Amino acid sequence: MSLRQVRTARRWKGTPTGMFARASTPSRLRIYVVATVSLFGVAGLQWGHGGRPARAAESVAPDDPPKARILSVVDFGAKGDGGANYYDSYPIQQAVNAAKPGDTVYFPPAVYAIDKPVIVTSSNITLAGDGYNSVIKLVNAGRTLNGIQVGFDQQVKGVTITRLRFLGSPGRYLADGNQATGIQVTYGLNSVIEDCDFQGCGNAAYSVAPSYGTRIENCRVSGWGTVGFGTAGGDQILNCKLEQDDPYLGLDGNQRSSHGIYVHTGSHDVLVQDTFISNARKTGCQIYGETPGETIQRITFRRVTFKDCFGAFTIANYPGNASRAKDILLDECSFLGSYGGTSLLIKQGDGIEIRNCLIDTAPIGLGLGNWAPSEPNWGLITNLVGSGNTIRNCGTGMFILGSNGGRFEKVDLSNNTIEACTTRVYKKNADGVITPP
Repeated sequence: MSLRQVRTARRWKGTPTGMFARASTPSRLRIYVVATVSLFGVAGLQWGHGGRPARAAESVAPDDPPKARILSVVDFGAKGDGGANYYDSYPIQQAVNAAKPGDTVYFPPAVYAIDKPVIVTSSNITLAGDGYNSVIKLVNAGRTLNGIQVGFDQQVKGVTITRLRFLGSPGRYLADGNQATGIQVTYGLNSVIEDCDFQGCGNAAYSVAPSYGTRIENCRVSGWGTVGFGTAGGDQILNCKLEQDDPYLGLDGNQRSSHGIYVHTGSHDVLVQDTFISNARKTGCQIYGETPGETIQRITFRRVTFKDCFGAFTIANYPGNASRAKDILLDECSFLGSYGGTSLLIKQGDGIEIRNCLIDTAPIGLGLGNWAPSEPNWGLITNLVGSGNTIRNCGTGMFILGSNGGRFEKVDLSNNTIEACTTRVYKKNADGVITPP
């Protein structure tokens, strides 16, 4: 794909000065970013009419609209030497600040080491490389550093980031302090992240509220410290591949890394489709509520494969009145080879539908409830329907336990197939649940 084919967007003026950006993340992680780019501003080009002054009776033909430009970071002083002698944060920020709507900031093949975030505050611009050999290296990636940050204290629209590789600290995980984020969409609307690679970042790409409409497409993640992708609202994760390289399986409960995809408090209208997630050492995906008074709603996973994860998929919250999950659809997904306990675990939610999915090989295939003593009287699953699913080769096909005051209302699992499981169904204190005959 040529650079002139890259999609672009509009500009929002303004450069942040000395402020902090905060991202909501899993309970053990908080990302704080110091913006230090106020000195990076570059005066824009002046466009105007030329020629002699017009008389009152004359009309003045408008100028042609400015043509989209390609701004190479090398022309702004980037060395691309991997940080051996020089960090490229400053010249890259200069190039980004100079970009106008429709422009592309171009990263020729090289390794650009950055020691502070590059913050995009202009709308409708593109940051593009030439693929795997155009590398943004996060220096000291063990700390909470963002590589590229879209938006700050004002909304930025239509930013595209494409054909770049983000290099964190491969072989280091959350337990080692690796929390650096390759791309954080802090205050973006309809941002696009496509055909990018992420290697050893704490988080590959993470959207936080009030961002909306981030699309991550055809991206590859090889190892992550904390999570692969995090969602906010209107996110789409399409045709992506996330493969964890953490060798520690976490069977003792002390995992060194976390989820493949994290759907956090307040996330809504999220679509994950045609995506592959493997070897996650907590869960392939966790939908998790942490804030009372908010919801997580209208989340769809379609044709997603989870393979060889500790647990494939979990819907939970803490405390019990935090962010109830509503209108969740799992459609034609595969949950394969979960090794740490329950493949598909649901501990809360309303309006969950599981249809035409395959759960194959796990200690427990589908688990509902099983609330702990630390979750007294708050567990509630309502209006859940599972149909057309196959559960096979598990120790227990379905494990349904209304413990510690948890309860079920209108849960129908009758139209499913359970094959080659040691125990087909374990069910206790589960009035309101219909299971296969």
